[in-house]
Amino acid sequence: MNVLVIDDDKAIRLFVEAFFNEAGHNTTIADCGETALDMYDKQHFDLIVTDVVMPGLDGFQTVDIIRKRSIEWIPVIFMTSTKEDDALQKGINAGGGFYLPKPLKPTLIKSYIDVMEKINDMRTELTYKAKYDELTGLPNRNLFNDRLNTSIKRSQRTKTKIAILFMDLDHFKNINDLMGHSAGDELLVETARRLQGCIRDSDTVCRNGGDEFIIMLPDLKNSDGIDVVVNKILTALAKPFVLGEEKNSFISASIGVSVYPDDASDVEGLYKTSDTAMYQAKDEGRNNCYYYNQELGDSVYKHTVLSNELREAIEKQQLELYYQPQVDCNKYMLSGMEALIRWQHPKLGMVSPFVFIPIAEETGLITEIGIWVIKTACNQIKEWQASGYKVPRVSINLSPRQLKDKDLEANIIKIIKEADIGFNSLALEITESCVMDNPEETIEILNRLKQLGLKISMDDFGTGYSSMSYLKKLPLDQLKIDREFIRYMPDAVDDCEITKTIVTLGHSLGLSVIAEGVETAEQLKFLKNEHCDEIQGYLFGKPQSADEISLVLKDTETLNDADVPSIKIA
Repeated sequence: MNVLVIDDDKAIRLFVEAFFNEAGHNTTIADCGETALDMYDKQHFDLIVTDVVMPGLDGFQTVDIIRKRSIEWIPVIFMTSTKEDDALQKGINAGGGFYLPKPLKPTLIKSYIDVMEKINDMRTELTYKAKYDELTGLPNRNLFNDRLNTSIKRSQRTKTKIAILFMDLDHFKNINDLMGHSAGDELLVETARRLQGCIRDSDTVCRNGGDEFIIMLPDLKNSDGIDVVVNKILTALAKPFVLGEEKNSFISASIGVSVYPDDASDVEGLYKTSDTAMYQAKDEGRNNCYYYNQELGDSVYKHTVLSNELREAIEKQQLELYYQPQVDCNKYMLSGMEALIRWQHPKLGMVSPFVFIPIAEETGLITEIGIWVIKTACNQIKEWQASGYKVPRVSINLSPRQLKDKDLEANIIKIIKEADIGFNSLALEITESCVMDNPEETIEILNRLKQLGLKISMDDFGTGYSSMSYLKKLPLDQLKIDREFIRYMPDAVDDCEITKTIVTLGHSLGLSVIAEGVETAEQLKFLKNEHCDEIQGYLFGKPQSADEISLVLKDTETLNDADVPSIKIA
């Protein structure tokens, strides 16, 4: 321990100093409070032993000033001959609590030394835990913050840069799940060791928690050297890891880079921007590095804002259902409609579902929005029916997340019954990815819903897994050919052949087939010749509001050449 002994009596100073020196501690002596404060500003001390009554600043005043200057708690022993309660209370108020009565007794001094050594050991251990990661021995976020703040202040003086590398191990969860948490710990320890081998002595690598690490490269004259460190890290991690009995375990990492002061001017800003860049590295395939830029920041900001505002969109009635007609290829009769959600944002106008649906999926709002869609569509069907219109079935899209909702089936049944419409009024559109996430359970749910009378359609068919084994198990009524195969027809030979195959496959399984994205008479002619059952697309109608569809239901049930004058059917 480093011990500061304060007493105006030289004999007592030397007496106390001798005991601490004999116990192996470093002792510094001061003859008054003012001298002690000067020494404290220049040196770190683990213990203060001070007389109470001294000329100038007394012991209580001296310790009080030290307490105000210090960011850490330091134990204090007051040496005093007084036994008055108010003096003892002063010591407590000053942050003391230990008293060594005068005249000093050697046995009591030795006892205090033993106690202080134990306290110091505990303080050292607690200080270490507060600053270092227990598993890897790396600095933790607290110590890293201190060093980064210091580096920022130095960079402001020297006009240098600081690079922050935010690193996350790819698919680390697989290691824990397959090999156990002890193997995961081994991997983290070895990763820490390899990272330390990739940096300079002046750099810092910290464990941020879990499988995240942050590396600081301070005092950079420019950004040229960052790539060198990044490549060293990715190369080091590419080598096999020995985990338990497994000799060849592999892991990769995604790294986001942010540079001070180019990308952020403070600690939190550097964390935020480097973390954002890291997630972009993951989005671009993992095992790589991405540098933060303003365009990425604007995109993330917009995403965050939309996420927050989407939560309010339902309550503020900003969501609306549009309906796109589906037409029988042979009779040109309205055979169905697809309900498509739209978001009328008060400032941005109409927000594309391609923008906000992924956000809804990511945030979990898709479940609440999905229920809103089903309820709104069912109530609209009932309203049309009450007006005397002949309403074809309405198709509703289900997301993978909705199919994982244990209450989905019960909610659908409840909503249809409350709307007082037939179960056959609705069709549910699912994608192949919906099925593959949890095929057996999904098939069971869809079977029960179909038995009630709902129609089941496979949306975007041909763009996903196209698993024939699951296709024949699914209780489908219809296959929907994705617009990607329709867009360049009939000029794209491959797309034409794929479309023919899907139509043939669907019919062989006893399913009807509908093509979406039909925009030209040539596409319609090709599909009709290949015996496609229904079409959907701008050729017969864009998605329209409920009021606009009401006019369609009121005025016509059959589409003819007058409705589509450009179509010439052979």
